Amino acid sequence: MPEKPPSELPIDEIPRHPERRSGMVRIVNVSAEQEEACRDVFAELLRDQPTESFERKKTPAEREVIVTILKSMPEFVRAYGGQPVEEISETNFHIVDTVSLSEDQQRALLGTDVAGFYDFSNQRVLVLPDEHSLLTTAQRLAHEALHLQSFLSFSAESTPSSVQNDKTMLHLRRIGLSVFNDEHTKRFFRDLDEAMIEELTARFDARYFSAAPVLAPELEQREQMRNRI
Repeated sequence: MPEKPPSELPIDEIPRHPERRSGMVRIVNVSAEQEEACRDVFAELLRDQPTESFERKKTPAEREVIVTILKSMPEFVRAYGGQPVEEISETNFHIVDTVSLSEDQQRALLGTDVAGFYDFSNQRVLVLPDEHSLLTTAQRLAHEALHLQSFLSFSAESTPSSVQNDKTMLHLRRIGLSVFNDEHTKRFFRDLDEAMIEELTARFDARYFSAAPVLAPELEQREQMRNRI
């Protein structure tokens, strides 16, 4: 993290990156043509977001929050020297239906003791809403959206599947600050990655959530609580 606020960084200190049509940035051990083909696949995954059986329809308030995130995220990412992912829409945000799904089903979908998940293989974010706090739901949405904006790379392992056709298997190489070992069995620095995303979420909250009128009551309550404490 720079000591200066990102908006104060000189423009020549901010590195530039190629256009991003998905969260995927790099694939190693493939030709340039194969990598470009994979970019097309991930870009299509980002655009093609069907409604799933595990999700519910978003409320008007949730849609307002998502619109605020979508409008503000490119500026936020660029301020830290990143290149925002293009063509993200409301359909990339999936709200888990807590009424229809049991706790076991929710854990199977999201994982243990988590309220959100960046599904990189489908280029989408899944969020368990807080039914009592729209602000908490907004923080979860921003947190997972930041994961989607993070660095994502794969290594390719080619295995002949037939005489005429080769099948390419992709293994996670790096996601955010996390890296994987050569055997693809261990993920290192995951806690550091989550801590960084959480810090960025807090900064995003402080800078942009006030632009969503629907969050105003909870933001005011939070500010009053902070002043009392």
